[in-house]
Amino acid sequence: MDRTLIKAITIDAIGTLVAPRPSVGAIYAKTLSSAGALLPQKIEQILEIQFQKTYRTLSVKHALSGITERNEKKFWHQIIQQTIEACVPKVTELQLKTWVRLLWEQLAKPENWDEIPGSRPPIEVLTRCAYPVYVFSNSDGRLHKILKGLGLKTLVQDVFLATDIGYRKPHPQAFAAVQDALGLEPAEILHVGNDSEADVHGALAAGWQAAYLGDDIVPKGTLKLNRLGDLVEILLEQSTNDSA
Repeated sequence: MDRTLIKAITIDAIGTLVAPRPSVGAIYAKTLSSAGALLPQKIEQILEIQFQKTYRTLSVKHALSGITERNEKKFWHQIIQQTIEACVPKVTELQLKTWVRLLWEQLAKPENWDEIPGSRPPIEVLTRCAYPVYVFSNSDGRLHKILKGLGLKTLVQDVFLATDIGYRKPHPQAFAAVQDALGLEPAEILHVGNDSEADVHGALAAGWQAAYLGDDIVPKGTLKLNRLGDLVEILLEQSTNDSA
């Protein structure tokens, strides 16, 4: 990694900047209970485990190109439906349709999300130090509402979503579209994320620089972070050394 080349920073959203509060399983359980579902004990943990399992299974077959709000909504509706069917007994077709819609809408509400602890100050510092920061996410349009509600949207220069670009990371065209919008050379962009395949391998394949928040093994040259604040310390230390 050559920190001296960096002119812009893009940051992934889900799991990097924001996360469901307190968890997807808890949100699902509360919403289903309010809608009249008869739920077994400890359903929050059961729903969370099933949701994660269903997401991983369906994501393997999820397309990286031709992304629209419509097909993303269909994709998430499939995840929600299969999660409910696996966890909630005796669901009628009408109930299932209603609950899927409710759960989709719940995850668009800012009150069901929270900032990853310590994510806001680094963005503020990086911006003050002339590093423009952007959000670059595989999310759909709901993320705009979430970031705005949490007061994070005004901290970044722009938000690039898969449903706006038409491609999901790690597709090369996803990175090419953002790079064209920024008007920079590949090595001048640093992408930060918590998905080793989509964020790290995708960025490096596009010629970008990459920083990783996670436990996976990543390619040599990737900047590994324990927290987003580490990035500020590294870049500011480099700037100080360059001016010394």
